[in-house]
Amino acid sequence: MGLWRHKKRNNDLMYVDLSVSIINYKGEQSYMFLVTDVTNEIHQQKEISKSESKYRQLFEKNPQPLLLLNKQLELISDANQTAIDYLQLNKDQLVQKSFSEIWGDRIAQNIDELIRCLDKDTVAKKEFKLELGSHEEKNIEFIATRTIVDDKDSILLFMFDITDLKQAEQRTIMAFVEGENNERERIAKELHDSLGQVLTAASMNMKSAQKELSEIKYNRKEQFNKGLGFIQQAIDDTRSIAQNLMPKSISDYGLVSSINQLILSYKETLNFSISFTEHIGALRFDKSIELNSYRIIQEALTNIIKYAQAKLVNIHIEMKNQQLQLIIRDDGIGVKLNENNSYSGIGLKNMRSRVSIIHGEFSIDSLPSNGTSITVIIPIENV
Repeated sequence: MGLWRHKKRNNDLMYVDLSVSIINYKGEQSYMFLVTDVTNEIHQQKEISKSESKYRQLFEKNPQPLLLLNKQLELISDANQTAIDYLQLNKDQLVQKSFSEIWGDRIAQNIDELIRCLDKDTVAKKEFKLELGSHEEKNIEFIATRTIVDDKDSILLFMFDITDLKQAEQRTIMAFVEGENNERERIAKELHDSLGQVLTAASMNMKSAQKELSEIKYNRKEQFNKGLGFIQQAIDDTRSIAQNLMPKSISDYGLVSSINQLILSYKETLNFSISFTEHIGALRFDKSIELNSYRIIQEALTNIIKYAQAKLVNIHIEMKNQQLQLIIRDDGIGVKLNENNSYSGIGLKNMRSRVSIIHGEFSIDSLPSNGTSITVIIPIENV
């Protein structure tokens, strides 16, 4: 018969579920009424309804762009008006669509990684670039947390535009790296023009005196030759330091020649072999791209020497789809993840900073005892 309200003697309302059935009682057809008190259940439903209504109001009126993701179907189940306006898409373009449908596999992969982090933490965050409906690219930090909506496991995604912050960060990094490069160039020039020339002059003077060594006693002659050797070693070391600080071969001969010289300088002291393959030939790029690409490879090799315990390293460079691609692989012990499920370390941070300066993308793939692969993709125009 349905749900009935009943006022008790103390004027409290109670809710009862009343049902009736026909039975045979003592040989006669009778009606049996079953009365069930459902007051608590009704109050709970009302509280849930109020909670969901409040949640819906908070969702819709939130000044922050919000997306609701159906965890099971991996589809966007809802978007508030702020998100619709910010993304410059209409609701039909968002709701019941997957991230890969709207933004492609790269963004979908980033979202998958973000959601996987929720297996360990109640809140997870990740930042990456997203293209708006106007085709403008923005740096967005996504913050994800689990929730239940309409009895379904869902993911609530907060979106924070950090474009201005990233641009300010990039300007700071660029100023720092430019200052570092200028200082390196200054020191290298000083070493070459001042100390290098003094040492060369000293070496020439001592070599000119070698003609008169026959008049010097044997033990003094040996000391003289040792002194000359030390000066020559100082000249070589000064040249090597100046080259390392600011490789002149980059501006003179380009990236490929500089990397070959870098590898040659390492080969004499390393206990692993380096192979270098390239498909760019004599192509030249912007000075900043060439110098930062060189520094990235230099930093990667330094990390491998310090930590990787590798036997084989491969460096590969090629131009593909108007992009310069750098790949550095080793067969070492791999890089450990930190507590935030990401790779850290000063060397990797330096590489990321340099990639950011030249508007590139940096990725690292590493497994314990299975080596490390670093990939850098740099957009190139007018090549």
